[in-house]
Amino acid sequence: MVDYARLAAVAERLINANGRTLTFQEAVTVADATEPWRGGAADAEPASAEAIGVVIDYDLREIDEKLVLRGDKRCFTRLPGGDVDSKKFVSVVDSDNGEVWKIVQINKIAPGTVMLVYDIQLRQ
Repeated sequence: MVDYARLAAVAERLINANGRTLTFQEAVTVADATEPWRGGAADAEPASAEAIGVVIDYDLREIDEKLVLRGDKRCFTRLPGGDVDSKKFVSVVDSDNGEVWKIVQINKIAPGTVMLVYDIQLRQ
């Protein structure tokens, strides 16, 4: 039988050892004077969360120019706060070089009830 809790600990250890600090930014709701019932703040700052992640290129076999484009990146991370809604975060900022990527898709790798890592597709 596979010990998924142990696999999660190994994944976290490897990401922390080989990753870099990434800032995950949430979408901002902008207030609309004509539709005040929708809420939002005129000068709201996007909420963000920092996490350690490993950003790598896609393998050439995975680039199909439809779902995965040339130049897309793949990020493996364990986001803080447990289970994350796939639409909560919209962009990622790399603290090392300031690059900003748009989040295309977030895939959760969670066999059974154990959360291993998030596999996130990034695009500039």
